[in-house]
Amino acid sequence: MKKDTIIYIFDPLCGWCYGFSGTIVDLFNKRKEDFDFEVVVGGMITGTRIAPFSTMHGYVSSAYKRVEEMTGAKFGEPYLNELLPSGALMNSEPPSRAVVTFRSFLPDQVVPFAHALQKKQYLEGRDFADNTVHEELAVQFGLDPKAFIEKFESEEMKYQTTQDFQWSNSAGVKGFPTVVLKNDQGYYLISNGFRPLDEVEKVIETIQGMAKEA
Repeated sequence: MKKDTIIYIFDPLCGWCYGFSGTIVDLFNKRKEDFDFEVVVGGMITGTRIAPFSTMHGYVSSAYKRVEEMTGAKFGEPYLNELLPSGALMNSEPPSRAVVTFRSFLPDQVVPFAHALQKKQYLEGRDFADNTVHEELAVQFGLDPKAFIEKFESEEMKYQTTQDFQWSNSAGVKGFPTVVLKNDQGYYLISNGFRPLDEVEKVIETIQGMAKEA
């Protein structure tokens, strides 16, 4: 029997996505036998939006506290005190391409990979422009780091990443994180922004109930 699909649309540089990532991982662990899970990257910071982290230092220094309070996620000192004030560039493309590359190897593990990727930045203060970060993540999930980086640098993965960005835009996604359920009837919004697990599950039950009545 064909499963419904839960699609998680996020951006690696989105702080609220980091806050929500624990919820989507919990949902994945709890319901992966019931649903297929897909991850799409949204391309929040690309093109003319690329800028040093330091340009967001003042805003994030206060905004992160609200994310912590609402979601329970913790931001690490290396991110807050080292990466955030630095001249390193915010650019969604490299970490998004890492997600797309990983998806081509282990699609069934892409939800926990997305969470692990964000922890590299928001906990450890790592810069995604450094391929060592992606190599470490590949090893963490049992992949050959050299093979991962070779594919990560390929034109195919660069193209597929832009396709994800375009899909997100054409689908009318207005912000991240966004979660939708796809079934035979179409696409249904589960969450736009942070939502705790119990609320997410209630929305899913409502959507599935509607589908049975249709």
